[in-house]
Amino acid sequence: MNAYDFDKTIYRYDCTLTFYRWCFTHYPRICLRWPALAWNTILKAAGRLSKHVYMERFYRYLHDVPDVAAEVGRFWDEHEKYMHSWYKSAQRPDDLLISASPYFLVKPIAERLGIRNVLASPLNPKTCMYEGERCHGEGKVRALRKAFPEASIEAFYSDSMSDSPMAKLAKKAYLVHHETLTDWPH
Repeated sequence: MNAYDFDKTIYRYDCTLTFYRWCFTHYPRICLRWPALAWNTILKAAGRLSKHVYMERFYRYLHDVPDVAAEVGRFWDEHEKYMHSWYKSAQRPDDLLISASPYFLVKPIAERLGIRNVLASPLNPKTCMYEGERCHGEGKVRALRKAFPEASIEAFYSDSMSDSPMAKLAKKAYLVHHETLTDWPH
């Protein structure tokens, strides 16, 4: 099994941010949430708000999106073209997509790409609350071990050193920068 981070690895951008911009373009009333977002950003920067809580508060903008699932579909209709070309040539049927982005956002594009195995952060788009641990850093390893206890990762691909715990599990790991893949630094 090969495992892939998603944002800035398979997809050129961070889907959390591009989906936010997409939603703002279609539902401009989201800007009414900017003062709270700014305050929460200050609290997080000051170390007074965890990333987990910050992200839950960030996603409250989804309350202004009437049909999140439909909007995710329209978003990927437009953004599917931003997948890195190298992935198609490396793709295998047993690939695993493992992402800190929310499951509701990455699962539909994974299906379009033919990726059956998806682990991502369990954020409920209706409540904007996590229903489990964020799939980030060591959390990715825990999610992997829970879903695939016997999995052996042949190769792991990511753009971020925060994925070092996953890279350590793989027989081979690659750091992705746009279309360039290099060996994971040790």
